[in-house]
Amino acid sequence: MLSSKPRVINIILTAILGIGIAETSALAKPEQSLANAEQDMTKIEKLIIKNSNFPVASKIIFPGILIEGNYAVAEWQTNTMEGTMYLEKNNSKWEIIGVGFAEMNYLQAIGMPQKEAKTIIDYMHPKFEPDLDL
Repeated sequence: MLSSKPRVINIILTAILGIGIAETSALAKPEQSLANAEQDMTKIEKLIIKNSNFPVASKIIFPGILIEGNYAVAEWQTNTMEGTMYLEKNNSKWEIIGVGFAEMNYLQAIGMPQKEAKTIIDYMHPKFEPDLDL
């Protein structure tokens, strides 16, 4: 029987349009397939590339994309810039709803429910646990 807890799927994706290789992490519910997660990540990457003012020759990578239900956070980098975008999925279509730091008040102000916002904040600001076996 599948656990009801989300699981993190780490996959390597070759970015579309010859822009390089990106290691992407997606949070997928047990009932979501890897293929669906890959499709969503590809849609998110294309949306960010289409709606951003990246220099034409820039190599764009996506070091992390986390999908939680109908919400996602995507980290992107070029040789000179980096940023974070927040997205919402409506009717199978992803839309950019915000940019910036992961803070509860901001994420809720852009329409993200508290549960999804907490998951994204935990992903963006992991708790440090020192290795005491040094």
